[in-house]
Amino acid sequence: ISNRIDTITPEAKRLFIDHMVETVHDGFLRGTVWFFTQGIGDRLSKAYYEVPIPQNVITEQYRIALKRRGVTLPFRLNKNSGDYDYITKKVNFGIKHEQWMRAGFVGLNTFLLGELKWVLLGTLLLLLITLACFWYTIKTLLNQQKLNIMKDDFISNMTHEIHTPLSSILVTADALKRFSHDEKQRHDYIDIILHQGKKLSGLTEEILNGARMERTGIALDDFININDLSKKLKAGYHSVNVQQNVSAVIFKGNAMHLENAIGNLLENALKYNTQIQPLVTLTFEVGTKEIAIVVTDNGPGIPDTEKEKIFDQFYRVSTGNIHDVKGYGLGLSYVKKVVVAHNGSIAVENNNPSGSIFKILLPL
Repeated sequence: ISNRIDTITPEAKRLFIDHMVETVHDGFLRGTVWFFTQGIGDRLSKAYYEVPIPQNVITEQYRIALKRRGVTLPFRLNKNSGDYDYITKKVNFGIKHEQWMRAGFVGLNTFLLGELKWVLLGTLLLLLITLACFWYTIKTLLNQQKLNIMKDDFISNMTHEIHTPLSSILVTADALKRFSHDEKQRHDYIDIILHQGKKLSGLTEEILNGARMERTGIALDDFININDLSKKLKAGYHSVNVQQNVSAVIFKGNAMHLENAIGNLLENALKYNTQIQPLVTLTFEVGTKEIAIVVTDNGPGIPDTEKEKIFDQFYRVSTGNIHDVKGYGLGLSYVKKVVVAHNGSIAVENNNPSGSIFKILLPL
């Protein structure tokens, strides 16, 4: 200041104010806060160091900080530990004098569950998928083992069935070649060869039919007359009692395969029957929407534990070490394939006092 003024005049006030403005402006530029009087400085220091920060200000700032981190739980700032789900460590909010506080949260378990629900659901889903895969793997292995056992049994039975007629043919042909026989003996030997040859042919035809059905299915182009079907089966199985309640019924299907399937049931009923007087009955029952074909016998029957398995390919009812009746485990599997191809169903139940009842239902 170049001019000294002894009294406060308007000019002095103007000079003083300009000087203060210039000084404060320079101080702000350098990051300095000026205390121009001792009283103002003391009051500012006291306000900074002595006056505690209002709790509502701390609460609001804490809430804002939590919200930025995605936490919206209700809380309270308190010096003491109350009834909370979670309490933070004590923190000093004071500047010159200590001002300790802690935050108490309620509803923490619900909050954590909400935050982790997708993680928990994903973990549960992954666990279920793992268990399902494990169960499917075990089931597949067991089914594969079961299939291997049935195939081994099928191969063993088939080998025996092929070996027996082949041996008979070879022995008979060798006898014809090496020895001289009269006309009657030669005819007997030739009949033996023809019989065993037909047996082999029937075996191969049965296997080929199953494979052909698996590959191409069954064509349902024939118009089947119940009366004609009944007569054919009765002619082929003289010991079977054939019954029917209606004769003039015609439905569409595959005549050859259906006749073979019913014939297979009749053959089983006769072949496995151990009674002195086997009784086998074939019944045709025609309703308004379906036809029932029922085969009843008085044989040994089928155990309840085996009823669902007998229609599996290669499966045969266990008889221990007794193999007096040979088979391949293909017959009932073939029957079920034919019935299913006709959009029908087949079931087996007990025939009191002994035997079994096979019932085929076909839609008209």
